[in-house]
Amino acid sequence: MKPEISVIMSVYNPQRKEHFEKAVQSVKDQSFQDWEMIICDDGSDRSVAFIEETAGTDSRIRLIRNGSNKGLGYSLNRCIRESSGDYIARMDADDICRPERLKEQLDFLKSHKNADWCGTDAFLINDGGTWGSRHMPRVPKKKDFLKFSPFIHSSVMFRRGVLTKNHGYKALNRSEDYELFMRLYSKGYRGYNIPKELYGYREDENNYKRRTLSCAVEECVVRKRGFEKLGMLSPQNFAYVIKPVVVSAIPGRIQMFLKKALRDR
Repeated sequence: MKPEISVIMSVYNPQRKEHFEKAVQSVKDQSFQDWEMIICDDGSDRSVAFIEETAGTDSRIRLIRNGSNKGLGYSLNRCIRESSGDYIARMDADDICRPERLKEQLDFLKSHKNADWCGTDAFLINDGGTWGSRHMPRVPKKKDFLKFSPFIHSSVMFRRGVLTKNHGYKALNRSEDYELFMRLYSKGYRGYNIPKELYGYREDENNYKRRTLSCAVEECVVRKRGFEKLGMLSPQNFAYVIKPVVVSAIPGRIQMFLKKALRDR
């Protein structure tokens, strides 16, 4: 019988073996156990052995591979095609989730028929442990997309049909989730956030080092097109369109310091 939930994950040359192992283990430790996990190795040229070893620790985990590095959007679309669950949950290869995560999200979607997907709040982690939290809007509105995506992508669980009917993710370098959520909102779909810290999101200086200028420019394009579809592109909102390029000029260490400082206030 097909599982109720498919957890999808893309991995590419994970920096730390233990981060990947903990991410997979946190899925195996879920209180809700009727799941499958599809892991796409996106063309790793090292770490292949322990990716395979970790994936082999549970018969519900299926490992697929790309012949070369294709990017997150491409890999997630492959995972979706390979999956069979009625609900599709995202998971990143260096994050963790609480044991009750899948059950709480499944219960929410079953009891809220108007919700096409749901995300959660998150506790922020780095190598030192938990250092903060991120609280998302409970019922995101279109205007909430101006500053940033109002969903933590890797915390989200979708109804399967929402992704399959809308052709999944675009092949982008970094903003595939932002583009997807705005595209869905423009078509009348709606997501919600469970106000509980069910997901452990890894946020450290490396996150900001990966935010290159080319990725920032791509996000500007995604914002412009998304705001147009949502009817929010105006002279007053244009600052939000170019925001990624402005922020990319700030060194990652300073971005991390400012984010922590603002959260501590």
